[in-house]
Amino acid sequence: RKTATRITEGDLWDIDVSPVGNALAYVKSGENGRDQMWVVPLDPRTGVATGPDRRLTVIPGSMPRFSPDGRSVAFMAFDSLPFISKLMVVPTTGGPERVVVRVAGGLGGTINWSPDGRTLFYSEQRQPDPGVQTLYRVPLVGGQPARLVTTVMGGLLSPDGKHIVIQDSSDFQRKIIIDPNGRQVTSFRIPRGYTFVGWRDSNKLLFTTT
Repeated sequence: RKTATRITEGDLWDIDVSPVGNALAYVKSGENGRDQMWVVPLDPRTGVATGPDRRLTVIPGSMPRFSPDGRSVAFMAFDSLPFISKLMVVPTTGGPERVVVRVAGGLGGTINWSPDGRTLFYSEQRQPDPGVQTLYRVPLVGGQPARLVTTVMGGLLSPDGKHIVIQDSSDFQRKIIIDPNGRQVTSFRIPRGYTFVGWRDSNKLLFTTT
């Protein structure tokens, strides 16, 4: 018989579980209504919390994404300058936050780690059309980001890191598969009513339908 075990509670969003199962990160409203990120340590064998929730960062942030080894969390934070966001990383166990790259506008809902944990993929939103996003690749150590493609969906990296699925910016029924350098591999159209969920494995995509 399967039973459910409560890990934490409250009005939570942007939930992410470490790939190695040792922690769960989430966002909730904090002081002055600003988003705050929290982390719960987990037993990888059972998924049960092994300690209390704690603040992951000192600064407000959102979109936490664990590294493949579960040791770091990438996240989005706002800069002190207007209309500037920051892609940052912090150790899962706590420590100083580090800026990987500053983003003009805002992060568009996509933060992906490469399987080796050395590269981050992110999407950038800019005015006047925040629905259009540009996908970039940047080394974890920082440096000049590489522009990959413009899309209306930030992009989701396959588990093996060899492909990224994006939404065609001019045809909402068309999905495009690109490589990590932004080169198109293939494309296809999906029937109306289909909703993309994610990668089932490195060779298959998962959809729901109504």
